Amino acid sequence: MTEDVDRERDLYPPSPTPPPAPRPPSLARRPRPRPSAAEGDAADGVIPDKNLPALLACGLGVFSFIPCLGLPLGVAALILGLRGLKLHREQPVVNGVVPAWIGIICGSLFALFWLLILLLFLAGVISGFMSGFRSGFMSGLSR
Repeated sequence: MTEDVDRERDLYPPSPTPPPAPRPPSLARRPRPRPSAAEGDAADGVIPDKNLPALLACGLGVFSFIPCLGLPLGVAALILGLRGLKLHREQPVVNGVVPAWIGIICGSLFALFWLLILLLFLAGVISGFMSGFRSGFMSGLSR
């Protein structure tokens, strides 16, 4: 039996596999050119590693909602966001406009919010102090 199988194998050699069909030009793999250091890459708009002030402004602006830290973080985010925009204007290759604007907007809004809260708190303290002063002053006059 094995002789028959060997004889058939010798008579009918296996057919060669056909070569793979060529890919259409739209699907052909082309090497992507790597961006040079001056050009930047696609992630620069989201994570501006070359624009540190814009990156810091975004982080500080988002975290300026934290009570007691919001006012100084918001002011710092505003300043760093403006520096990040200035850096982008001077060197257009350096991205980071969106994180700079996030820092400017969030930092400004939260800084104003916490400044208003601080002013209302101080107004309440001064009002309470003045009412206590008036009541003590009036009780001294009634004697």
